Amino acid sequence: MILAFGGYLRAVAIDETVVIKPIRADAAEYYISAYNLYHHNVYSASTKKLRDPRAELVPDALRPPGLPLVITPMMKEWPNHKKILGNLQDINLMLGVATIFLVFVAAARVLSPWATLTAALLTAISPHLVSFSVYMLTETPSAFFVTAILVMGAVWTPDRRIYYYAFMGVLVGVAAMVRLQFLLLPFLLCFLLFLSMDRRKWFRGAGAMLLGFALVAAPWFIRNAVSVPADQNENYMARTLAAGAYADLKYLGDDKTFPYPYLHDPQFKEAKKNLPNALSFIGKRTLEQPYEMLKWYIIGKIRFIWQFDNVDGIGDVFIYAHRYSPFGVSGPHKTTRAAMKSAHWVLIVLAAIGAVGAWLPQIRARYSERAVFVLRLSSLFPVLITGVFMVFWPAARFAVPVYPAVFLLSAFTMMHAVSLMRDLKIRRRLSNGPSE
Repeated sequence: MILAFGGYLRAVAIDETVVIKPIRADAAEYYISAYNLYHHNVYSASTKKLRDPRAELVPDALRPPGLPLVITPMMKEWPNHKKILGNLQDINLMLGVATIFLVFVAAARVLSPWATLTAALLTAISPHLVSFSVYMLTETPSAFFVTAILVMGAVWTPDRRIYYYAFMGVLVGVAAMVRLQFLLLPFLLCFLLFLSMDRRKWFRGAGAMLLGFALVAAPWFIRNAVSVPADQNENYMARTLAAGAYADLKYLGDDKTFPYPYLHDPQFKEAKKNLPNALSFIGKRTLEQPYEMLKWYIIGKIRFIWQFDNVDGIGDVFIYAHRYSPFGVSGPHKTTRAAMKSAHWVLIVLAAIGAVGAWLPQIRARYSERAVFVLRLSSLFPVLITGVFMVFWPAARFAVPVYPAVFLLSAFTMMHAVSLMRDLKIRRRLSNGPSE
């Protein structure tokens, strides 16, 4: 029922949402990268060839290759953009339903039946996960790979062969080629494995995982170093570092500059050129407003990362503007959105408690070795997203791919609280005892 309902929400959203110019901004860059690769055998987001057939395409690394490689085979339908988008939406629908199923599988190895169903239901009705399935963006496939990694954790034992770890590394590598922030995940996984197995097995397991990861990710970076001219590589680390240095995402406190304050700052052009410039820019702003900047980096950014409303776009659970959405009319979409919005911060706080609790010795003493591993693995995803976007430019959409892990942690915290209350009642009953 949960799987069917989640599929229904996504199918209706895809079928009925009318996006104004759906292939734009990020989506256009993924789309054109796929077009150039298919028709000109050059991976580039440049539209030069469309404007002038005689123009020469120069390889770039503007977008990671994960999503464009999925779109590339569909380019045989060019210029039928509607059909190409529809084909990708069909894939998003399948990945969305698979994500719900995989959350259920992973949670079932850790949680009680009711808590497992809760994690799956939250994933099924999440308005962000439902809404984002409409777009030609990376959030939906990223969420799928997050849950696939969780399932790998759910079948983990310390005695697993190196093939298991190599395959986990491959999954992480694919996730990183879809969204680059997952490049840091292998190092967090190595730490988790270090705490979960003896040193000899750790060396073999971590080594195999890193090898699997490198087999997927290394060709991209080798290609960039060999084939992409230096002038085609904008320094995105510098750009996003500097872009995140505006408190409350406003330039000089002006509400009109929200949420892209850097577009209004004449100093930003120089700051984004390279990493030293960006760090100098951040340092200067921090010296000018130490309290505001400290508050922004420690508290403000976390709020923007984990809040319900997505600031990168038109807001709420949307990214691109639309003429019509089922979330705007009465029915299951509007109802589930309202329910999830009301519960949003409660779920985030419960997940934070679960993420911290997963590392406490009391949890290790109470639950199985595999359950603790899955809980700790789940906690790595929100920790990774929080850590990355506390440094860079923050928006709620960047956290959406890890929502399945968040929902699993939320359900665990609920289950653990119920278990503790039950134990407390039993202890009280035993302490009172029958009277003589």
